[in-house]
Amino acid sequence: MDGGPFGTVASHLPGRRVTGVRLGEPPETVEVAVVARWPWPVPLPAVADEIAAAVRGVLGEREVAVTVVDVEVAGEPGGARPAGTPAPPLA
Repeated sequence: MDGGPFGTVASHLPGRRVTGVRLGEPPETVEVAVVARWPWPVPLPAVADEIAAAVRGVLGEREVAVTVVDVEVAGEPGGARPAGTPAPPLA
């Protein structure tokens, strides 16, 4: 999960903040921001579809927007790409 640009993807609950999911009031779109780990076994659009389906399974038929905000590369220190290294192809 990730807070997205400027940490704006978050929900505020009593006593805490949930980063990476912004629910809003229906019929607002539910926003989900994630960091993918590479290599992944399926294309990113399929991963986003699976996440959206899981959210709808909990919340019902609401529009869900899933954003992959970053990619962590397996084997890199901290799981992140070194600065200046291009991201791998998405599909």
